[in-house]
Amino acid sequence: MSSLVRNTRLSDDAYQLRDPEAEARLRAAPVTLGYTEEELQAARAEAHRAGREDAWLEIAPLKRELEAETARAVAALHALAGRLEGEFRRMLSSHAEDLCQFAFEIASRVVRVELRQRPEAIVPLVREMLEQAASAERVHVRLSTRDFNYLKQDPAHLPETLAFPNLRLRPDSSLEPGGCVVESEQGNWDARVATQLARIELALNEPRPDLQLVERENPLGTEATLGNEGEAAAAA
Repeated sequence: MSSLVRNTRLSDDAYQLRDPEAEARLRAAPVTLGYTEEELQAARAEAHRAGREDAWLEIAPLKRELEAETARAVAALHALAGRLEGEFRRMLSSHAEDLCQFAFEIASRVVRVELRQRPEAIVPLVREMLEQAASAERVHVRLSTRDFNYLKQDPAHLPETLAFPNLRLRPDSSLEPGGCVVESEQGNWDARVATQLARIELALNEPRPDLQLVERENPLGTEATLGNEGEAAAAA
């Protein structure tokens, strides 16, 4: 059997034993790249500069596109402001009378409601009408039934009646509260509510040359406002 077994000889470098402490020192030793601190700083600065240039090259087309979009939006806003100004002028010229009439109707209703709720409102009106007829010898004042009863129940409501011995107050169911009609030999004065409102409406419908559309600058174009001509000249 011994002739069939081959004795294997181990080489001298088959197993190498290393010192653990030497291994630890090797791992702990700093790695030297061969660059100085100045060279590293210069490399970092160059990398930063190159990065900024690359980023600017990517952003520049987007910036130009955004500027173009902004310019188009501003131009569109200017055009829209011009169209709105034109529409405003057309609306004002075509609907001014309608708006004035609508406002007058609302005001008329408010006045009538106020007069119905305040019977004492007749006193200053009758006093004013009596001043108009102060030189007349005979004066008749026609009033609504509500106003007639209010003045008759207490003479202190209208003490001027004592100064007019020929003054006569008469109820008239055709008159609405808050108005009156004064009749005398010198003439008649119509102070009915409807007549007073008609005078106000006539005054509102008269043209006002001192009012005009005043243009003032705004960031998106001209703005039309209703103002006084004198104030516009002073502001200019």
